[in-house]
Amino acid sequence: MQRVTETSDIVLHHLCEITSAEPGDLTLNQSIFELGMDSLSMARLFIQLEQAIGVDPFAEGTYSILDVQTIGDLVGVYDSALDEMARTALVD
Repeated sequence: MQRVTETSDIVLHHLCEITSAEPGDLTLNQSIFELGMDSLSMARLFIQLEQAIGVDPFAEGTYSILDVQTIGDLVGVYDSALDEMARTALVD
């Protein structure tokens, strides 16, 4: 499952950029809210992740931002959206 590692690396990279945390300080089980992010920094993170990963998992309403509690949840939402995009591309 190589992409999960790539997605988590991207998410962790952007979280570190926004929060000034060190990569070794973050874990997938860690709550996003413990990082001290406000709504503006969350919006910035989602924009950066959409640009870096190439998909907005929240656009279609399949996933809710309210369901994302941990860094791992965020990685999972982006991976699921990538899987859905790949399935859709195969059908088209």
